[in-house]
Amino acid sequence: MANNLVVFACSNPEPEIKPELAHYVRDNLIMAAGCSDCSNQINNALCFSFIFRCSLDARATENK
Repeated sequence: MANNLVVFACSNPEPEIKPELAHYVRDNLIMAAGCSDCSNQINNALCFSFIFRCSLDARATENK
């Protein structure tokens, strides 16, 4: 593992690992979660930006 770990736990509504537990196990990590009740919430579109970009490029009008 890297010395400075970055964790994106983006599953909703519950992240794969709670930020409190992740920081308890490893205090030098950077943590972001996808759930709205976490203080470190990020939007999943930020993590999967190429999917979002492809939707824009294809001028997608529906979500199937």
